[in-house]
This record gives sequence, structure tokens and C-alpha cells, in this order.
Amino acid sequence: MADSKVERTSPGEEQPDDSAGDLSQISIERHQFYQGPLPPPQSLAEYEKILPGLAQTIVDTAQKEQDSRHQTTHYEQETERKFFRHAAIKTYLGQIGAFVIVMTTLVGCIGLIKDGHSVVGIAGIVTALVALSAVFIVGKLLKANEASEPTDAA
Repeated sequence: MADSKVERTSPGEEQPDDSAGDLSQISIERHQFYQGPLPPPQSLAEYEKILPGLAQTIVDTAQKEQDSRHQTTHYEQETERKFFRHAAIKTYLGQIGAFVIVMTTLVGCIGLIKDGHSVVGIAGIVTALVALSAVFIVGKLLKANEASEPTDAA
């Protein structure tokens, strides 16, 4: 690292010979940055000197903020867990409902075939099977489409 010599002069003071006519001033600025909820210990000590009790107030505020973030994170996790549980229940109930509808349709169609309405009964069974197949295929296609689309991560 190179050493440098900084000379400060006030306006009106005589300039050294090597800077004849150069009236520029040199200014040095120091910036200090920190990351996190608390400033460095030296800064806390300086705050405490300026206003007694201020360092404790800063620490208490940081602790309250951390507690709030923990509560928010816990709430978000709990909400997500409930969402997935309800989605699973909804899916399960949908499957049970579809099973009941299909079985009722099949029993009715078999009853029609037994009563001599074989064309209508067979048409009902074929219609039920085509509808089930269509729902299954569309569901698979939608899932495949969702999996292939990139999600936006914020």
C-alpha cells in the first residue's frame, strides 16, 4: 500500500511552493455500513454515551422485530399446512362423489338392461366410461402442463 501525505490548508494560508496556484482542497469521507438488526458494539456504546438507555432501547426493538418475524413465519407455515390438508380432503371428497355417481349410473344402466332396455342401458354404460376416461385424461394433461411450465420465484 502506498503512503500518501495529506496537507490541509485553510483559505488565506500561504500555499507551499510545489502547488503554486492550486487552491483545491482535499476532503476525506468515511462511510461505515453494517448489516443486521443491531449496529456494531462500538456504535451502541457511542449511542449510549449520547443518550443513556438508548442502546438498550435499540436492542429491545431488535428483539421485538425478531419475535415478530418468528410469529409471522410460524403463521405462514401453519396456513400452508392447513391449505394442503384442505386440498387433500377436497380431492378425496371429489373422488368419493365421482365414485358414487358412476356406481349409481352403472347400477341404473344394469337395471335398464335387465328390464329389456338393453340399447339404452349399454349406451348409459358406454357414456359413463367415456366420461370417466375423459376426466382422467384431461386431469393427466393438466398436471403435465403445470409441471412443464416454469414457476415465478419471487
